[in-house]
Formats: sequence, C-alpha cells, structure tokens
Amino acid sequence: MDGLWKKAGGAWSSLVTKYPELDRLQKQAVNLLPALGLAQGAVYTLSQGRRYKVVQQLGDGAYSTVYLVQAVQDGTGEGELLALKQSGSAWDAVQRAAAVGRAVPIRVALSIFIQLCAALEALHAAGLAHRDLKPHNVLLEPRQGGGLRAVLVDFGSVAPCPEPVPDRGVAARVQEEAEAHSSAPYRAPELWEAEPGRDLTAAADVWSAGALLYCLVWGASPFERATSNGQGGSLRLAVLNGRVPFAPDDRAAARDGALRRLVERCLAPDPAARPSAAAAKLEAQGVLEEVAQAHLVPGA
Repeated sequence: MDGLWKKAGGAWSSLVTKYPELDRLQKQAVNLLPALGLAQGAVYTLSQGRRYKVVQQLGDGAYSTVYLVQAVQDGTGEGELLALKQSGSAWDAVQRAAAVGRAVPIRVALSIFIQLCAALEALHAAGLAHRDLKPHNVLLEPRQGGGLRAVLVDFGSVAPCPEPVPDRGVAARVQEEAEAHSSAPYRAPELWEAEPGRDLTAAADVWSAGALLYCLVWGASPFERATSNGQGGSLRLAVLNGRVPFAPDDRAAARDGALRRLVERCLAPDPAARPSAAAAKLEAQGVLEEVAQAHLVPGA
C-alpha cells in the first residue's frame, strides 16, 4: 500500500469491503484513475499485505475506469481503492449550488449523468450491478481545460446482474439487503418490492441514475421532493406510485422537455420500460446538444 500511496501522491484511501454474493466469482470491482498506471496481468499489493492481480479493465477509461481484480494469495478479493477528489462529490455540488440559491447548471448535470452512464455500461457488461447509486457515490475532479470528470465509487453493494428471484424467500432477502445497503431515496421500485419470478436487472441502476440526474437539476431526489420528510412509508409509497413530481411553474422542466422525458424514462416503474445505460447515455448526449444550442440563442 505504501508504494501506491507514494505513486499516487497520497491522494488515495483504501477501503476493505467484502462482497458475499461474489465470493464464488473471486472477483470484485475496483475503481481507479487510469493515472495510477495499473496494467492488466500485473500484481499489486493493495491492502493489508494482500496481493491482487488485475484480471480485466472494463471500459476505455474516457470517463471512469473499472478494474476486476483477483487475490493471488488466498483466492478472495475484498479490497477497494477510492479516489479523493478535489471537487468532492455530486452531492457536494448540489449543496454548494443550493447555498447560493441556485441549481447545478443543466449542462453540468447532463455531463455528470453521461459519464455515470458510461461507467454503468462497463459495469453491466461485466455482469455486475452497483445497487447504491447516489450523488454521494459520484466523485468529481476538475478537468484540464474546464469541466468536471465524474468517477463512480463505492462498490460495497455490488451484486450479480441479472440476479434471479425464483421465490418469496429470495425476494424477502433481496428487500432486506436493499434496505441495509441501498439508499432509500435512490432505490428502485423493484428493490422495495422484489417480485418472485422476475429477475433483478441492470434497470435498477438506470432508475437510480435517473433519480440522481433529477437531484442534480432540481436539488433533491424526486421522491424526497414529493414527500415532506423523505423517509419511512411515505417515501416507499411515492417510489412505488411512480409519479415523478414536476411543479407546473418549473422552468427547467418546461423549457427542457427532452430533459424531463429522459428523467421520466429512467424512472419508469416497469424496469422493462427503462432505457439501458448505453441508451440513456446516448439520449442524454442528444439532450445536452439541444441545451447547448438553446444557450446560443439570445434570450433563451
């Protein structure tokens, strides 16, 4: 670990997390900056003297890079490295904007969402779901030349994807695990009420990403906004009801109909009706282009 600290300039922390669901895979997701210089096939000592081999790099590193690693000593992989970012998390960005009576600019929010979808696309392609997407788990750092780079972190709730739910017993277990590990305001309906006979899919992450985008633009998760206290049964019922709250005088929703449609599609109560992470990314890129063009028009 000391060598990694020196190489990364001390800007890293180590967190040891166990993923019981993935023990049989002997793999885990580790999120790192490409600048750390991990190479496929190389062996590194990451934490507590354990040595890990980089099995596979997922994605092209354009947004965030996810590595699958495997322990070479005892056959178990339980380590995770988290980057400490200069700009904090997406939640910090929401709070900073609110402190001065503003919202995160729509173009910034869409850029963060696009990068998040790119990370999810890589994760889902590897057969894994994050299961705890929220603004606190998207870290930001300034890009050279402007803008923010978003990195998805905290894989403590990661699960196989898809995950079969063959009976009521498994459904109850899924709900208990979600209650313990998935933040309520960003928890998909199928994690509140798992349905026997219906697999849990990557669509749960897409729902959470949609809630995160809503929070970036409107300052809170959609169903916290719809309830007075944001917790307990009222939040559960609001999520299951599935009505996304947009105020009639909401200028952002009225002006940017494509943005509103994107959020509503991601937050569809039926998982099968939601876009994939890849499709949501492409749709958001189109919305971002529309928003950018609108800002070039005088008076827009």
